[in-house]
Amino acid sequence: MKIEIDKKSGIPLYLQIKHQIKKLLRNGDLKPGEQLPTERDLSERLEVSRNTVSMAYKELVLEDVIRSIPGKGTF
Repeated sequence: MKIEIDKKSGIPLYLQIKHQIKKLLRNGDLKPGEQLPTERDLSERLEVSRNTVSMAYKELVLEDVIRSIPGKGTF
């Protein structure tokens, strides 16, 4: 899964992550039911705080785009 963010952009980082995950789903690069990286893994890879990734994931869960299953992961 390829997510890139632009830290110099005026767009909040969590929104960039959120929009890119949606785009990956639309393009078929991310399949329904496919497991997403953990918040920790994605935050380390993007070099952002874990709270930033958590916020993006929480909004996607609220929009029913992804599902978070405690102890299993985010899909």
